[in-house]
Amino acid sequence: MSETKPYPSILQGFLLIIPYIAYQLLFYLGYKIFITQFDIASFSESVLEGMLYISMLTALILFAYRRRKQSGINKGISFTCVPVRILVVSIVAMFCLDVMLDIFYYYFPPSESFIDWMKEEITGGWLSVLTIVVAAPVLEEILMRGIILDGFLKRYSPVVAIFWSALIFALFHLNIWQGVSAFSFGLLVGWLYWRSGSLLLCMILHAFGNGLAVLLNDIDTGDADTLTELIGVGWYMIVFTIAIIILIGCIRYLHKHLRSQRVEDTDITAELPV
Repeated sequence: MSETKPYPSILQGFLLIIPYIAYQLLFYLGYKIFITQFDIASFSESVLEGMLYISMLTALILFAYRRRKQSGINKGISFTCVPVRILVVSIVAMFCLDVMLDIFYYYFPPSESFIDWMKEEITGGWLSVLTIVVAAPVLEEILMRGIILDGFLKRYSPVVAIFWSALIFALFHLNIWQGVSAFSFGLLVGWLYWRSGSLLLCMILHAFGNGLAVLLNDIDTGDADTLTELIGVGWYMIVFTIAIIILIGCIRYLHKHLRSQRVEDTDITAELPV
């Protein structure tokens, strides 16, 4: 009998998010029609949306965690703490990454429907804010880094594991604009998770990023939708260069002060699942 490999494989990781994608594309559409037809109040709508989102992700996590244990991974999900200086440098690195991504949104601006949807989600009341800033970082990081990436690191090389987990995280968002940001963020926090073994660090960074998006939504920037539009392409390129330099410095610092806690218990192989 062949030995059971750690869960999930890359293919299983993609299959794991299919129920969530189906929920977003089919059930959520019907739910929106239901809300419109019955004229449900904004507060009630926020409660229903939050409950559906949390229920779906919780169900996926419980299913994946059970499969994880069945595959022989008995070690629980790690919430190791990191020094404050590591957290601060990680936040600076993430902020620099966001600044660098601004050029993408300048040349490939989001559609009006996407902007309206994002504003609706962010301005949906305090329950929506709690979902975005608290529930999403906790649940998505448990699923994406705590289960999917952690399982990948036990089957593949760190480069393969981090890349494919970031790609799954991008697909999870179901649109190109959030997907690009999610992929970049997934690479950064995936690397941080591998180096530190701390899911708590990933959650804090995720919460900080989502919280920053909520705060920036309340700032009046006139007709400018991006930093590039606000300060001009010339000045932005200077800021972009500075952000790259700072990001490289942050990565070098983190590389020096973080030690991978996955080497000893990871079965590293570069082979992809058939």
